[in-house]
This record gives sequence, structure tokens and C-alpha cells, in this order.
Amino acid sequence: GQDVLVGGFSCQVSGLVFSNFSASNAGGVPNPSVILSGAGQQAGTIFLQFNPNLVNPPQDMYFRFKVTGYHIGADLHVGGAGASINEVVCGVPFVNDWCAQQNILANLTANSGGSAAAYYPGPANVAYVFKDINVSGANGHLTNFSETFIVPEPVTLLLIGSGLVGLGLLRRRMPKA
Repeated sequence: GQDVLVGGFSCQVSGLVFSNFSASNAGGVPNPSVILSGAGQQAGTIFLQFNPNLVNPPQDMYFRFKVTGYHIGADLHVGGAGASINEVVCGVPFVNDWCAQQNILANLTANSGGSAAAYYPGPANVAYVFKDINVSGANGHLTNFSETFIVPEPVTLLLIGSGLVGLGLLRRRMPKA
């Protein structure tokens, strides 16, 4: 797989573009590396799978990236043992890894073997993701986590569009008072 932290890496999966990948050592990770180990689309979701190579606990790393394209929610799954990820999805760029409450689209937390998901308050065309990735315990490790973005299926968009057209036609037929 490709280290997403090297050379301005970006990728497109279906209608979403992933870019601006960065990571920093928050404890015990002097040379962060995050490998993109898989990507794809299925049933209204677009996913990326990563390997952060965290195998010498305790370790703490901050990981960030940008998502461009129409989506309505996020889902996080954490593998490994003794690992956890706290994630904030923000509608505007982070300032010093902080997002004002009114700009937060999702706030997720998951531990090894678990997942978390959230639909946004409204659809987004751009989102900024910040992950605080921790590994602890004598046998802790994290070599796999995935991030999934929820995209409306074409049928859903067709139904919404048809409904709006119907409302427009109904309004035109209503007598004026």
C-alpha cells in the first residue's frame, strides 16, 4: 500500500476525493506512517482502510485528512487490541486541531473491535477529519482501521429530486388568493 503521508498523496474513490493527509506524534510515534491498505465503494458507502503501524505501546498519534464530495455521514471501525480512536469531523478547516462546536459534523469514538457511526446534521460537500489514535496495554497494537463515508444512493437522490419537482408543479397549479 501507499503511505498517505508522503508526497502530497490524494486519491479519488467514486465521487469522493481524499487529500491533505498529515500526522503528528502525540506520544511514542517519532516517525508516523499511515499506509492506505484498501479502498472501495459498496451499498451507499465509500471506505478507506488504513494501517498506522502502531505496535509498540503506549503510542498516540494525530491523523488528519480532507474529504471533498457530497456525503451525509461517517463511520469508523477500529481493529487491533488495546486501541482507541477519537474522531471529529468538521465542516471547516481545523485551527490547531480544534473545531468550533457549531462546525462539528460528527464526533465518534471507537475501541478495538468496535465501530461508531453518525449522520451529519445536513449534507456536506467538504469535511475535515481529525483522529486521535491511541494504543496502550502490554499487548496493544493497531494495524488496521477503516473510515467509511455515507453517500446517498442514486435512487434516494432521484426520489428527492422527483419530490421537489412535484412540489414545484403543485405550487404552480394552486390558485392565487
